[in-house]
Amino acid sequence: MRISWVHPSWRDLVIEELALDGDARRDFLSRCGLAGVLLALSSAGGRAGERVLPLLRVDADWDALCGRVHEQLPELADEELLALLEALQAAARHATDRAQLAEVEALAGLVLGWIARAWTHGRRLHGALVAAWLASDARLTAGFETPALAGLLIELAPGAGADLRRADDCEQLDEWLWLVEIARRHRLTDLTAIGFPGRYEDELKELLADADRGQPAYMSIVGRMDRLGLIAHELWHELLPPSPPPAGGRRARAAAARADPGLVDRVLRDLS
Repeated sequence: MRISWVHPSWRDLVIEELALDGDARRDFLSRCGLAGVLLALSSAGGRAGERVLPLLRVDADWDALCGRVHEQLPELADEELLALLEALQAAARHATDRAQLAEVEALAGLVLGWIARAWTHGRRLHGALVAAWLASDARLTAGFETPALAGLLIELAPGAGADLRRADDCEQLDEWLWLVEIARRHRLTDLTAIGFPGRYEDELKELLADADRGQPAYMSIVGRMDRLGLIAHELWHELLPPSPPPAGGRRARAAAARADPGLVDRVLRDLS
């Protein structure tokens, strides 16, 4: 039987009862899906936010959870792996003692190691998951080869038909520049390997010159290119979208133009 949602008060009661029964805890941890794993790693739960790692009380609980996570890893999509990493990061922050922190870090190492091996063996990973791996505590990733970004950067680079008047192309370029920023912080050799910036600089400037400045991703692209040194910072004002007209239309603008310039000062004096 699978239950996906219950009323929060009943859910809290079930968690509290489950936490008190060691055999039931371990049975749950050895069979649960990702939602159960995230529950076990959760913090700030309960009526007053006092519940931390509610189902992980003894070593046997951690053993059951690690075994279940190991079984699930090949089945998890990138967004699920990212949710798991985020839950482990939060659990590390809320660990109540060194022993608990050591268990969290051991489980995080298991997950990070699996991701690294999958990446090395050709699994295409989403940029957000790549960023989370690279941003993880260096102690937890020290034993693994840092996955290369060069292949992903080449694959996602803007193609010859890219057009920043199209929303999809804007979003793709924004994601690519985001990965370039990540590579600059963590894998600078990969940027050198793909010939960045020289190989891409002229093309990116041409794309930006013909862009639709009203696209949602436009300003993010401009900001990333600025941080990467692809545009001169003094050109910012020239790249900004045109300012919208004042609210209220032509009549409101005309009325504002005719307004007594001393009116505001008189009102403020009356209010003081």
